[in-house]
Amino acid sequence: MILQIYTIIQTLISLVAIFTGFVVLFGMLAGKRLDGWTKWFLVTAVATTITEFSFPDFDHLTRLDEKAKSV
Repeated sequence: MILQIYTIIQTLISLVAIFTGFVVLFGMLAGKRLDGWTKWFLVTAVATTITEFSFPDFDHLTRLDEKAKSV
């Protein structure tokens, strides 16, 4: 139950990061500085990255390590 709530929260943060990233991108294409939007993009993008590391499943890291050893 807690993991499901955590996953929903992490997904919502990711969606906010994607949305704010598009706003910043279109602002850059228009030649406008959107400092507030840029700040929120960076905050949500970092929050998404940090919350991904908190998930209890570390199996994918083991698989990446095995691939690195075989190279």
